[in-house]
Amino acid sequence: MIANAQRPFGSGFARTEIARPFDRYKKEPPQDVRQADIKKNEALPELKSVWAKFIYDGFPEKTYRNVLQLIKGINYPAEDITKFSIALVEFQEEKDFAQKAGIFLSALIIIAQIAIL
Repeated sequence: MIANAQRPFGSGFARTEIARPFDRYKKEPPQDVRQADIKKNEALPELKSVWAKFIYDGFPEKTYRNVLQLIKGINYPAEDITKFSIALVEFQEEKDFAQKAGIFLSALIIIAQIAIL
């Protein structure tokens, strides 16, 4: 007499084959896990601290000159502007965020272009 576990069930599979469908595949050998190569960005914290000092007063021309003075001494490549624009999400709840972000990013781009020339 055939035991219940070995009796064909439905489409010709034994019940144990249906209960554990991945048993038919062989085990994979364990793989070494690669360590993440994390490089700290030095300009990003500087740009965030300048952002904290930057106050939008409602007068774009005056504000633009102020932010140019604040970021004047910071060295950063164009990639850091991209990274900072992504990091701006942290500050999106601030008052006048859109105006402040536009002026700040514009100033960063202008200073970066001047540095290239």
